[in-house]
Amino acid sequence: MIMGGDKMGNKFDIENLKYKEELLYHIQNNVSLLGIVDSYFKINGKKHSRIKKQSSVKVYPGNKFFYDCCYFHFNTPNLPSFFVDENKRLFCCLGCGISGSVFDFIYDVYNLNINQITELLGAIIKVFNNDILDDETKKIYSDLMMNYGKQDYLLEESKRKTEYLNKRIEDYLSKIDLDNISFVKVANRLCCSAELVEKEYMKYKK
Repeated sequence: MIMGGDKMGNKFDIENLKYKEELLYHIQNNVSLLGIVDSYFKINGKKHSRIKKQSSVKVYPGNKFFYDCCYFHFNTPNLPSFFVDENKRLFCCLGCGISGSVFDFIYDVYNLNINQITELLGAIIKVFNNDILDDETKKIYSDLMMNYGKQDYLLEESKRKTEYLNKRIEDYLSKIDLDNISFVKVANRLCCSAELVEKEYMKYKK
């Protein structure tokens, strides 16, 4: 993960970084990790799967998404394990354990250096004009921009599922003893995360 805590990961050659780290944080917080991942898999999903012609994604509440292919290894067919948390701007594969931020993702799949990654992602969110990109990075930019921005339907679907689940949690909380609540037990009963139950509980108590 490039920005775990206050420092960037060791995989990046920070000594040759041309830009302030504050800019990298700005880019990471404003670029859509889901947009980058979804665009990449739409173009390259086939080569990461022995069976399927293209990748598919399962949408969960809370802006969480599972892909059935991983760029780092071949997944078991029909067993989504590459996980994107758009809210936390992190990815993780439950199969091989690869994880990180959008900077890590670009580094791993394209093997660009830290300045190229910064310029690529900066161009995608209009911090830079794409004229700043070298030929290699400009080709990657063109490929990613074919689908970047088309991830809104996934976010909308997650939003609908979140609202539906929150309503179920709220209805359930209205029927139980809140003084002895177990977030884990409620989550297991409603097939959701304890985090969502606790979040709705705090709103309900107000």
